[in-house]
Amino acid sequence: MKDINLTRRATMRGLLVAGGSCVALSQVNVWAQPSQNLSAHRNSKEAIEASQQLELTTPEQDVFVAIKQNLVHSKKVKDEQIADFAKKIVERSPKDTDFKAVFANLHQEFQLMDYFIRYIHA
Repeated sequence: MKDINLTRRATMRGLLVAGGSCVALSQVNVWAQPSQNLSAHRNSKEAIEASQQLELTTPEQDVFVAIKQNLVHSKKVKDEQIADFAKKIVERSPKDTDFKAVFANLHQEFQLMDYFIRYIHA
């Protein structure tokens, strides 16, 4: 049991957190009670420009912008880390997922940020 290869440990933890975030987001009921949701603010040119420079797809850009807007004051998190997390979420989500609608309120953004923080610290 002492011959375990730990080189993939960080990668596996990151994948578990990204997968867990997709599962949690899929369970959020956005469409059944839209009047009870608090809308999130989406007007950050810097976040949109950064996502375009990283050549992300549109769904990946939506996830990237949702995270980047909440990390305005963070100097430790790099755009590449956010892009990597966004790509993992998008590739593990259903193809027709509208991430702008999913992250259109603060509750879902808080969940996304919780999983992103776990991903960064994994």
